[in-house]
Formats: sequence, structure tokens, C-alpha cells
Amino acid sequence: MHKPIKILILNDQPAILKSLQNALHKEGYQTIPARNGAEALSKMKKHKPDLVCLEIDLPDISVLELLKKIKGDPEFQETPVIFLSAKHPNSTQQANGLEAGANGYLTYPISDRELLARIQNLLRVTTTEKTLKSLQKEMESLIEQSQRSRQTLLSLLEDQKHIEQTLRESEEKYRNVVERANDGIVIVQDNKIKFANFQLAKLLGYSLEEIIGTPYSTYIHPEELPLVKNRYERRMAGETVSPVYETRLLRKDGTPVDVELNAGIIPYEGKPADLVFVRDITERKKAEKALQESEARFRRLAENAQDLIYRYEFFPKRGFTYVSPIATAMTGYTPEEHYADPDLGLKIVHPEDRPLLEQYFQNWGVFQKPIILRWIRKDGQILWTEQRNVPIYDDQGNLVAIEGIARDITERKKAEEILQREAELEAFLADVSMRFIHLLPEELEATIVGVLGEIALLLHADRSYIFLFEPPQSRFSPVYEWTAPGIEPIAEKAKHFPYNLFPEVIEQFKKSKPIFIDEVSELPQEADLAKKILKTYHVQSLLLVPIVWRETLKGFVGLDRVKAQKKWSQQDVDALTTLANMFALLFERTSAEQQIQKALQEKETLLRELYHRTKNNMMVMSSLMALKLENCFQEETRHILRDLDGRIQTMALVHQKLYQSHDLSHVDLKDYVPELVELLIKNYQVGALDLSLKMEIDPIRVLFDIAIPLGLVLNELISNSLKHAFRNREKGTISIRLKETPTGEIELVFADDGIGLPEKFQKMPPSTLGFQTIFMIIENQLQGKVQWITDHGLKWIISFGKSGYKERV
Repeated sequence: MHKPIKILILNDQPAILKSLQNALHKEGYQTIPARNGAEALSKMKKHKPDLVCLEIDLPDISVLELLKKIKGDPEFQETPVIFLSAKHPNSTQQANGLEAGANGYLTYPISDRELLARIQNLLRVTTTEKTLKSLQKEMESLIEQSQRSRQTLLSLLEDQKHIEQTLRESEEKYRNVVERANDGIVIVQDNKIKFANFQLAKLLGYSLEEIIGTPYSTYIHPEELPLVKNRYERRMAGETVSPVYETRLLRKDGTPVDVELNAGIIPYEGKPADLVFVRDITERKKAEKALQESEARFRRLAENAQDLIYRYEFFPKRGFTYVSPIATAMTGYTPEEHYADPDLGLKIVHPEDRPLLEQYFQNWGVFQKPIILRWIRKDGQILWTEQRNVPIYDDQGNLVAIEGIARDITERKKAEEILQREAELEAFLADVSMRFIHLLPEELEATIVGVLGEIALLLHADRSYIFLFEPPQSRFSPVYEWTAPGIEPIAEKAKHFPYNLFPEVIEQFKKSKPIFIDEVSELPQEADLAKKILKTYHVQSLLLVPIVWRETLKGFVGLDRVKAQKKWSQQDVDALTTLANMFALLFERTSAEQQIQKALQEKETLLRELYHRTKNNMMVMSSLMALKLENCFQEETRHILRDLDGRIQTMALVHQKLYQSHDLSHVDLKDYVPELVELLIKNYQVGALDLSLKMEIDPIRVLFDIAIPLGLVLNELISNSLKHAFRNREKGTISIRLKETPTGEIELVFADDGIGLPEKFQKMPPSTLGFQTIFMIIENQLQGKVQWITDHGLKWIISFGKSGYKERV
């Protein structure tokens, strides 16, 4: 029973370690897991593995240092070692590993087939090498023994039997070693095979009897025969020839087989012979072919990719070691130009973006993020790129190179700029719309000029203006204009622009179509007049959009580019068209507001005239009452006429206040009540009565529908106090307080310190005309409440609301 082969696997990633163990267990290998360098050294001493797999990135020790410790132990000098890595090693890393004693590299992801093939190959090579070394030592020993034996035979014939026995034993031992070797072994002498082991016969598909004595050339592939023959002849001639090389043999069935030959001259049967070890490298060749095909696929992808792929090394020499061919189309510089200039990658970066690149390389932690840079092509054009870089480190953790991909995102950046500009224009137009909605007449001109300036700056124009159509004169006139600093205004020069000067333009405007000219200098010959006029104003590019309202051309809004030419985009046209429509709405609204304002002024004039005439007519009636009083001697009639006159003057005073006020609907009680009270007291001629008047009137504005009935109530209260409260008294006091309550009602408190009401009227008021008038006005007309108190005079508390009437003017 064969002893199982032991393989030590060092990896600090449990998932990867488990996957490798499973793959090896399936093939009957015994695995020894280790998660760090110290554990690996300890387990090697204990288990003595036949092969070692080491992860390059170890948590506690450099893999090269660990390998030196392993190879420094004589017990493990011949133990094969495979490096496992997540990154493909460069040539320097491979050389360092191989010099330290590694037998090969495997890069993740590793297929089970590739792993097993590499391990089987290494184990076979190791076994063969051990066998060959042992065989070589045995053969050297046998040769020495044979020579000594022969010398002894010649000198000591008496020991012949002993020598012959020794030779037989040596030959038997030699034969056992050769027959058990894993590689084929052949001895060629005089161009013929003098000896071959079973492994060679098996490799070629012959029996030993078929091979021995035949020319060696029979088994060499025809294409390889000249090289093999040349080396054999030179070696036999004593020249120094490389002992190890690869070639192809032919099997019995005619199929080729890849082999590695290791040849050297030995004496055989008294003559020089070529001892050749033949190793089957078919699996290794397949692995190498797979690797070459993989590299070829990568190169095809890299060379046909639309993204720029590159590798830049910092050590041992700074510069590009690979640049994909797309570099020429992207940057204008060939890969060869990149190889020749190690600083070209920095030179093509836009000067404003170089600090960003320097910061990027100062902070290695940002490598996982893309970096967006502007490049300057060889022809001077700007190219936007998005780069993704992968750092490459050596075994000591030093950054030695970067591998990256650069993608041209110029079109994406242009799209982003267009979207951003659309958002800016939409925000601007929304803001303008809100400003126009809340625009006051006195702010009209300043706001329009400001908006013209803003749209000019957003669309990169030097001058903006609005021409409005003047139908009676059939001409356009500049009404609003904005110019950038240093740009000449055109308002004065372009006054009274003839309507029919460019009929084709007017026709376009009537169809609500814009006019845009990117290059005035390129206008055709039939537009010479327009070109001449535009050159007068130094216009290089022009955009005009009609202002149309209800299918009627009202004017146009325009943008000029004076300092340089401009190619107008559809986005520019759409933005200015939207603004022109907003101007059309604004001008229409302004016109309507002006008409409404004119109508309101006419209405206000008529109302003032009506108030004035009403007041005059009432004063005529008051005058007639006064004339009647002079000729009337009946006291009762005089009282009636005086009361009527007071009521007339009360209403006349309201109309006078409305006529004098800017507000044709409201009367301020703070102005109206004191003047009314003084007028009534003067009208009733209090004579010798020393009357004290106290008033607290809040500034309350009410509709004239409330002011007139309130005045009539005050007239009745004052006339009642003056006629009845102070009889036979020299002094008297009247107090009036008028205020607005927290609930919004108006409260009138009227009091005198006169004789009060008789006892019989303390619960029920007198049924006189004056009292009935008060109750009727307050309760019915003003929907209010009336209270009275007769203690120490007469006190009235009257309250009513302000919302019983609606504003009509």
C-alpha cells in the first residue's frame, strides 16, 4: 500500500483554504492546512510534507523570508514550493521567487484541473530529480567501483571471483534504479540505442526488444531531427552544448509527444556514450498553451477595446510598459510616443486638473474610486476621461506600478452639461414667471431689463433687447435693452425700425418662427442689406424670437453676440421662445391693467362728483330748513325742523368725507364723529349752558353704509341730551367712547350727567320718534344691541358688527 502524498497549504482565507483542500482530497492527497508563517514552519517539522503551497500575501511574514527559512532547512531543500497569488506576478516578482527556491506560480482563480496538473507535474519532476540524483550518484559510484574493480582484477587476479560478484551486484543495483525511474532513460552510442528503460518504452509505445539496437533518429519528430542530431554530434565531439532542451518524439502510433531532454556524456562499454533522460512534458505544454491563449485573448481584448488600457511602472525604470492602440484615436499620441516619454501621461492632463491627479497619487486609499480628468489631445481638443487604476505592489509592499483603464466620457459630460443648463434655464424661467405675477407697475421697466440681462448671460450673449410693434406708424421701436460692459447699445440707432424692411423676416415672425444666424458674415448675397445693418451694430451672431399674442405680432425679443460668433442650440431657441411667450402675457396683462386702472379712475371721478352733488343738495335742503326756521314761530314745528336739519347735515357730512377721501367706500370714525358732534352742538344752540364734552374715539374705518346710520343715532342721542337732560342747569357733561372690541364689534358708549329718564321709563323707553329711530337703526339696520342705564344721568351702550355690508367700490 502506497503512503499518501502530503501537501501543506498556507492561506489565511478560510474559504480559499477549504476549496483547495477539497480539490486535493478528491485526488487522494493528504492536506496540512496552515493560516500563517509560524504555523506552517511548525507543521512542516511535524508532518514533513511532500509539497508546499504558499499564499504570497501573508499576515505575519514576507513569503520570500518564509521560503528562505524552509529552504534553509536541509530536510526541506528538495521539497517543491508553489506560490499562490491573487495578482499575476511581473517578471521581477517571478525572478525573485524562483531565485529564492519557488518552483512555480498559480494565480487566482485557479481551476481544479490546473492545480492538480501543476502539483502532479512538480511531484513527478521532484521524484525524477531525486531518482536521477540518486542514480547519478549510484552510477558514479558504480563507475568508480568498476574502474577500481578492473584495476584490482588486473593486479589481483586471485580476487577475480570477488570482483565479478561485486560487479554483478552493482549492475543489479543500477538496473533496479533505472527501471524504477519515472522518466525515460536511454543510452545512445554510435547513433544507436544501446540501453533503454521500461518507462521510455512505455512513453513511445514500443517494447524494449523493439527499441534496443535501433537508430535513435527513428523516434525523433522529423521537424526536430536536425536540431537533436546537431546537438548529439557536437556533444559527442566534445563541444559544450546545453544539456537540457525541449523537443518532440514520435510514438509508435505516429502521434507526437512533447519531451524535455537532459543529456550528458558517460563511458559505456569502454566507449563514450550519450546518457539521456527523457521527461514527458505534455501536461506542462498544455498548461503553457492555455496560458498563452489566455494572454492572447487578453491582448486581443485590450487592442480592440474602445477604452484605453495601460500599465505604468515606477521601478526599476519609470514609464509606460503597455498602452493599447486606441490611444492614438483618443489622444492623438501613439503608444510608441507614450513609451518614449514617461511624463506624457501627466502632460496631456489639463493644467487645472493636475492638482487633482497629484492628490490622487498621494492617497493610495482612493485607488478603488474612479477619477475624472480632462485630457488635452494632440490637436488641442479637450477630452473628458474616467480612469480606474489598480495598484501593483512588490513583496515589501512598495508601489511599483499601476494598471488602469481610461474611458472617453466626453459625450456623457456634454449630456450632463446640457441637463444642468436645462435645469438652470427652467429655474430661471420659473423665477421670472413668479416675478412677473407679482410685478408692480412701477417695477415693470427695471424688471424687464434685469430679465433681459439674465437671459443674455445664461445664453452667452452680449446684448439683449425687445422691439415692440407700433401699428399706426407700421414700425418697430426698441423699448427695453440690456448690454454687457463695453458693448454699444442700439436703442438710439435702431429707433423707428421700418416694419416692411425685411418682409421675409416679418412673415417668419407671423408664423411664430424664430430667426437665428450663427455667422452673420456667411449670409448669402441676397441678404446683403441685412448683413450691412447687422455689421453696423457689430453683430456676429443673432437670435430673434417673435412676441405673439392671440395670433397677433406684438414685437420680438433678440440676442446679439458681438465679441465672438456663437452657434445657437435648440435649447437656446426654446428658452428664448418661452421667455418671449412670458413677455407676451406680461404685456397683455399690463395693457389690461392699464385699461382697468383708467376705468377705475373714471369711476372714482364719477363717484366723487356724485358724493359732492349729494352733499350740495343736502346742504341746499339744510339751507331751506334754516329759512323755514326763521319764519316759523311755533316751538314744536321748530323742534321738528331742527331735528330734520340735524339728520340732513349728518348724512351730508358723510358724503363730504367720502368726497374728500382717497377711499370712496370707507369713513374713518375718528375724523367723522368729533366733527359731527361739534356740528350738532353748534346747530342746537346750547346758549348759556356750560357744556363739557369728553370723547374717546378709536381709529375705526367703516363702510359709508354704517357711517350714515351711526351718525343718525348720534344725532338723536345728542339732540335728546341737549333738549331734555340739562333743563334748568348751568353745567352739563356729555361723554362719548367709541371702540372696536376683540371680537370685531363696534361699541358706542354715550352718557350724560343730566336728569335721566323718569322712573316709569327705566324698564321701557319712551315711544318718541327719536327713541324709536335709535332702536330701529341699531336693531334692524345694523343688527346690533341697545342698553340704557338711568343712574346719575342717562347712559347708552350700543354694539353692532362691521360685516353686515359688503364693499362696493
